[in-house]
Amino acid sequence: MNSNVISLSNVTVANSTYTGLSLIASLVTIKNSLIFKNNTGVVGGGLAINDSSILMLTSSANLEFIDNRASYKGGGIYAKNNCPIILNSQNIPLTLINNSAGLVGGDIYGNHDNIPSGSYQFNLTNPHIDSTGNPMDICFCDPHATTSYENCINASIQCIFPGQALKFYVALFGHDYFGSKTPTDGTLIYNTSNSQTYIPNTCSLIEYMHTKADSSRISNFFRI
Repeated sequence: MNSNVISLSNVTVANSTYTGLSLIASLVTIKNSLIFKNNTGVVGGGLAINDSSILMLTSSANLEFIDNRASYKGGGIYAKNNCPIILNSQNIPLTLINNSAGLVGGDIYGNHDNIPSGSYQFNLTNPHIDSTGNPMDICFCDPHATTSYENCINASIQCIFPGQALKFYVALFGHDYFGSKTPTDGTLIYNTSNSQTYIPNTCSLIEYMHTKADSSRISNFFRI
């Protein structure tokens, strides 16, 4: 959908095989019900909000996402950076049931500050949702740990000599709908060379080779 200004009311989107509804550079206002059922996509199974689009919900809005799937991320909702969902009233109902994604964000994938944006919150009819967003934190982790690796391992100062390869494990974390850290995927950038490594949503091995003798904290070498 690429019109600039759109209003939707009492709409059901079902059985689409290429994302139920994709917003591209649009301002979309929702009145009454908007329902997504049994849609599939790659990024965003039910709804994908892209390219600075804004989804605005009036006080009468009621959103439902049921049985949607994304092969990559955002089974129910995918919201790209700078694509806020704005609520014009408190406690607008949001139902998320049996949505899934191949990697992360079974129900929702998006920046925590964008979903929803502003002081109002959704009334989640099902509070047990699977959500995450863009990577915000890098953690050193132990791939053999039987417990969750949300608790980051402290990295000690290490000396790296020219041509020496240093192998270690890292994980990336975004924030879920409630603001807690959750595993996510993303690209790790080496500050010294600007080379990149893709990190999935697990504790992953990466290899770092420095060209100059240096002694500093490894975390200073990367950004996301």
